[in-house]
Amino acid sequence: MDFEEQIRNKPFIRLVFPLVIGIYFGLKSGISLPFLIPVSIAAFSFAFFFMTKSSYSVRYLFVFPVFLFFVSLGWYLSADALSNGRQISLPNDAMLIASIDKEPKETEKSISVQISVRAYQHQGVWYNGDGSAVVYLQKDSVASQLQSGMLISFRPGFDSIKNAGNPGEFDYAKYMAYHMIASQTYLKSGSWKFVGYADDFSLRRVFQNWRQSLLDKYKEAGLEGDEYAVAAALSLGYKDKLQDKLKHAYSSSGAMHVLAVSGLHVGIIFVIMQSLLAFMRKKKRLIPLQVVLLILSIWFYAMLTGLSPSVTRAAIMFSFISFGKLFQRNVNIYNILAASAFVTLIINPLNITELGFWLSYLAVLSIVMFYNPIYHIWSPRTKLGDKIWSLVAVSIAAQIGTAPLTVFYFHQFSNYFILTNILVIPVVTIIVYLAMGLAVFSFIPAVSGFIGIVMSKILALLNKMVFWIESLPGAVSENLYITRPQMYLLFLFILFVSVMYFAAKRKMVYPALMTLIVFFMLGIIRDYQTLENEKFVVYNLRGNTGINCITADEHVLFTDFQSSNLDKTKKHLANYWLEEGVELEKYVDLNKTGKQYMFSNIMTISNQRVFLKNLFIGFSDMRAIILRGDRFNNKKLQTPIKLDYVIYTHEANISPEKLSDLFDFELVIIDSSLPYYQRETLLVRLKELGMPYHDVVEHGAFLKEFSKSI
Repeated sequence: MDFEEQIRNKPFIRLVFPLVIGIYFGLKSGISLPFLIPVSIAAFSFAFFFMTKSSYSVRYLFVFPVFLFFVSLGWYLSADALSNGRQISLPNDAMLIASIDKEPKETEKSISVQISVRAYQHQGVWYNGDGSAVVYLQKDSVASQLQSGMLISFRPGFDSIKNAGNPGEFDYAKYMAYHMIASQTYLKSGSWKFVGYADDFSLRRVFQNWRQSLLDKYKEAGLEGDEYAVAAALSLGYKDKLQDKLKHAYSSSGAMHVLAVSGLHVGIIFVIMQSLLAFMRKKKRLIPLQVVLLILSIWFYAMLTGLSPSVTRAAIMFSFISFGKLFQRNVNIYNILAASAFVTLIINPLNITELGFWLSYLAVLSIVMFYNPIYHIWSPRTKLGDKIWSLVAVSIAAQIGTAPLTVFYFHQFSNYFILTNILVIPVVTIIVYLAMGLAVFSFIPAVSGFIGIVMSKILALLNKMVFWIESLPGAVSENLYITRPQMYLLFLFILFVSVMYFAAKRKMVYPALMTLIVFFMLGIIRDYQTLENEKFVVYNLRGNTGINCITADEHVLFTDFQSSNLDKTKKHLANYWLEEGVELEKYVDLNKTGKQYMFSNIMTISNQRVFLKNLFIGFSDMRAIILRGDRFNNKKLQTPIKLDYVIYTHEANISPEKLSDLFDFELVIIDSSLPYYQRETLLVRLKELGMPYHDVVEHGAFLKEFSKSI
């Protein structure tokens, strides 16, 4: 097949790669690229194409300008999208009006809403506003009634979104920047008020209201608790009601993908609508109408569920397939996949930062590549056996392409994913059918009530199956850790093996083996580096104390368990501990440091390099004290105690002036347990006294790495 024919058959494969490269450079550089550049490149490219007579030149010299054009286009689009997420800067004495863009989310202590600034008043003059932010409202009966499309008014006092600054922690600030939000604020009850409803038309808001209406109908039909949460997630993409225990069960069993509306759900909708509209194919003049209705149905559902990258990908793919059938053409699945990625990224280039985007495309690409080879390994004799084997083949094929990414990001692997898909996917299909029936017949209480009862029973069965699979021995392999280079090496290994199999290139076995060797060598090097670990960390745990001594593959965490939830703390720090190769976890409660607990603390620590007595910490060559209580207030020492660090906690009842009389230290570390007013007062005094300090709330976690002495 010559060059022109390849371009004609799979043009989007050649367009999406330079677009992705350009988006990547735009995100990394943060430099806006004027649109004049890609336009100029395009003009040059087409002029060059028509002026060139040589076939050789057309084939090769035309490729570079086109490649450069789409790189520039991707760069421009991504940099332009990022610029829309700048921080909101308004006078503090202004009064602004903002619209609520998405359904409010209820957290443990507040109501979270995403808003867009519509206008603001300053010194009696109104101005147009712009910019988006996250606002946390103190939980009360008024805040709980807020909905998308409502307008609220308050005085601005926006802060930039900042990370906690703990090592290895999720980069929330970057995540929000990729969603074009850089500002946040907290409003107490009474500091804001509801002022009305947005009167401008917003298609997104219309679909959000429709989705909320359907969610209300679920409740009216009798769905509640976990059944309601799962139904809302897998049919409408609403995940706010999913409890942590339920999400953990679905994640551990390998069923988490059914809670994220994706190609599976769009495919079910496509099949349902295709069956309902099948009569139109009998008359040729109705076929175009059938295709239009199919495409409208797909996109209606996609918008109803929030247009996530996976849904958008599936909607575009099924749209192209429908158009191909309209013109009676066999469409190339690889080109359709590339086309959907191309369109998705043109609409929103920041989709490339979404993990769901990559998981979705890798899963479909992997199924397309590996399903048939796996399926044809065995030929079941019965229809039921064939259906089950088909599910097994799809499950294995999808895992091949997504496993490196899921292990890298989630540090676990569901060992019973085949069993999960065999049991769960048929049940999920039934639930989606029932959800559609409930939406259609919601105006008939008797019918919707009956559907609700059946749906509730099946949802309960689904949850029981998921919890049962999670409870099986060895259901999930946890605490798996690979580095980013190792993840790329796994993908490279899959690529080499694929070329070896599909293109019959037996020589690919050598680079495949070399890739595996390098993969395991990197793991060995990391394990060796773990043995040299020796780090002292004071974390930013928002209202809690967290002091960590890491040595080799074990660590000791000193924290105040009365005010800190251990599971929550582990969730914040687990990724860092995995990164450091820490496996043996030990915890010391700072509320139990008296003489009566000395023996139990020694037994708990059981580490020759870590010492704790009277809140003095000895670790490697470092000495520190945790200030709690007032036992040093009346102390007088002839010679100050030599220390490296003094750690202030919220229970420290000692003035900064007293510190120099008691201790000879290098640095004051202010931990995250101090409330705002106490921290501000302390910072003022430290600055006046000229004492060096590190505030973990302002500067992030304090981390000191030692050269391990042997």
